[in-house]
Amino acid sequence: MKRYLKQILLDTLAEYRYREFWVAQDVLVDSIPYILKDYGLYYTRKFKEQIEEITGRYYEEPLIKIKGDYEELRRLSPEESEYFRAKAEGRERLLGLFDQEIWSDVEIELKRYRFTEEDEGLLHAAIEEGTPWYVREFLQDPGGFEILKRIEEKEKDCFQRIFESLDEFMATVWLEMWETLPGLIGAAAAVCVDYAAEVMWMSNPVLSFKKMKDMVSYRKLTGENERAEEILFRYLFRRQGTWVWPRQDSVILYWLCRQVKYEGEFDWECFLESGWTPLIRTADGEKEKYLPVFARPVNEDWIRLICLIMNEIDHEDFQQHYVLPKLCDFLREMEAKEEGRAYGLLEALRWELRVNSRKDLCGASFFMMRPMTLAEIFEIADFGELETLISDEALQKLQQCRDICREEEKDIWIEVYKAEREVLEQTGVLELLEDYLAKIERYVRGERSFA
Repeated sequence: MKRYLKQILLDTLAEYRYREFWVAQDVLVDSIPYILKDYGLYYTRKFKEQIEEITGRYYEEPLIKIKGDYEELRRLSPEESEYFRAKAEGRERLLGLFDQEIWSDVEIELKRYRFTEEDEGLLHAAIEEGTPWYVREFLQDPGGFEILKRIEEKEKDCFQRIFESLDEFMATVWLEMWETLPGLIGAAAAVCVDYAAEVMWMSNPVLSFKKMKDMVSYRKLTGENERAEEILFRYLFRRQGTWVWPRQDSVILYWLCRQVKYEGEFDWECFLESGWTPLIRTADGEKEKYLPVFARPVNEDWIRLICLIMNEIDHEDFQQHYVLPKLCDFLREMEAKEEGRAYGLLEALRWELRVNSRKDLCGASFFMMRPMTLAEIFEIADFGELETLISDEALQKLQQCRDICREEEKDIWIEVYKAEREVLEQTGVLELLEDYLAKIERYVRGERSFA
């Protein structure tokens, strides 16, 4: 990856220019110095010239270097500190580089607002366990805590009631958010819908502020009351320079899904199907997804949220007309394999296991079909967990098959899909795959909860 990174970046910029993805192009140009630094590569004059040849410009890092600690920031003016903090925050958002420490910050916010013991317990469960998932999503932005505290001050220990359903939760937080401008709640929802529609087919939901201001719904909302823009950017969107991106993805997508439910004009098949089967690589419990450089951009996090939202607000219809047909087609495709469905699945996914120099399993690689993503979203079955079920004895047996092993730097990749059937049976690989398919099969047959 590191060896080819610069060429990948140039190819991506050229493709963005060809397809006129101007926002994505500008974001990538501004991010290149940081990407190269992360990979330990030099931002050379020649590479800058290559970027400029494609896009007409290149980005130079500011001379002031920020380490991020408080003492360093204190030496800057308040305006400079805020600019660089927002810049770093925005870059992480645009590149999908979410810091795992975000939940430590969330716990600090939880203590700071001093909720009642009962409500704090419910919030803690949402943060730690993701139950309900929409509360956890809402708390990823500090404004979420502020809104929930205002709600609690009006009605103590009310979270048990408002957490019962997504509709109840969204209605409550939306009314509180726009409490001072109740006549504009419909206009504000329209801005969310229009924004989502604008960035739906981008891998990152970023829009220029100029384009946002040109939206009819935005002009209508801000024209009614000058405070509307303040609320919009305090709780729903972030603005940094010329770019805007969401604070509350789930809230914005909720209003899109509500409109789709009642108007039925959106093509889910078109949005949810990328046309490409992504390659998944796992390491240390984390997943990375790779698509061809020229594939249509896909915002996987938005796909996940849309599926979860539709499953809440239009459960039966979404399950019957999208989820179940996809899972059934997937099972039928595997059943049609002459060599058996488990072996057929293995071959289709080209499953590989990664072993480090200590002979320990340290990752995996496989191609992931959309039905498998649905199975993971709805906690039916997670293919990424299978590697953790491979026994040490099975791993040793697979490593002994030298013809299916290849060296890559200091690691060894075991091409499991190339192993002989006898080896797959002896190591329990086929059994793991059969169990995975059986979980999906049971769900399709109705052995599931619609809760």
